Amino acid sequence: FVIVIDASIVNVALPSIGTALHFARTDLSWVVNAYVLSFGGFLLLGGRLADLLGRRRMFMVGLVVFTLASLAGGLAQSEGWLIAARAITGLGGGAMMALAVTTLGDIFSPRERGRWMGLIMSVFGLGSIVGPTLGGVVTDHFGWRWIFYVNLPLGIFALAMLASTLPRMHRSGRVNIDWLGIALLVAAVVPI
Repeated sequence: FVIVIDASIVNVALPSIGTALHFARTDLSWVVNAYVLSFGGFLLLGGRLADLLGRRRMFMVGLVVFTLASLAGGLAQSEGWLIAARAITGLGGGAMMALAVTTLGDIFSPRERGRWMGLIMSVFGLGSIVGPTLGGVVTDHFGWRWIFYVNLPLGIFALAMLASTLPRMHRSGRVNIDWLGIALLVAAVVPI
């Protein structure tokens, strides 16, 4: 839910962010693009690293990275700082998203998976609807920095909940990572 919200909550706050951090109008889209591109680029690598390091560990690392980078985004004092924080937030989000559906397969029996997959997809859809509305309310009442700070209590709560409830999942053993393929994938989706 938070991963999907984070992709859309920023859109409403872009004018406020642009004014506060003196963004050039043409660069303002990078606040959104940095997140989405690093998110998409890290989906495959996040899944592969999970095979190597373990799914539970990788999911938790992704959640910590996502939460801390959200804090960094809220604290941003410059255009480059915010764009970098958004890119790192996307890395954490990509790691979690790569494992969200796979983790369901590890936890639930084949008979139960369909129901839980439907639920998680509904949550993703709800997040895309709530994001812009929440972004407008938060920006109007608290300021643009709070669109990033809302991830902090949610991330801390999720981390505490998952640390105690998410089971340890198997690793696939020795995994080769195609670093060249990943670099080419990221280069293909990130305009230079």
